[in-house]
Amino acid sequence: MVAKRPFDIDLAVQRIRQAVRPFPKAAMFALAEEGFATAFELLVAFGKHVCTGRLPRCSTCPVLDMCRQVAVDEHR
Repeated sequence: MVAKRPFDIDLAVQRIRQAVRPFPKAAMFALAEEGFATAFELLVAFGKHVCTGRLPRCSTCPVLDMCRQVAVDEHR
């Protein structure tokens, strides 16, 4: 097992922003473009496209070095 670094929320958010940039925004976040953006907007896209419930894409995860991969038995 590879040792993991302590979780750094600022670094994680920065990496997640970069990771979800190429994906289309969820329709419910149209308000974000009007200035109502939150971390939730990032996490929804991250969960939909990278850290999925089934077969997460750990090989492309920007925060893998901080992730504990709880209950991840198989991944892409």
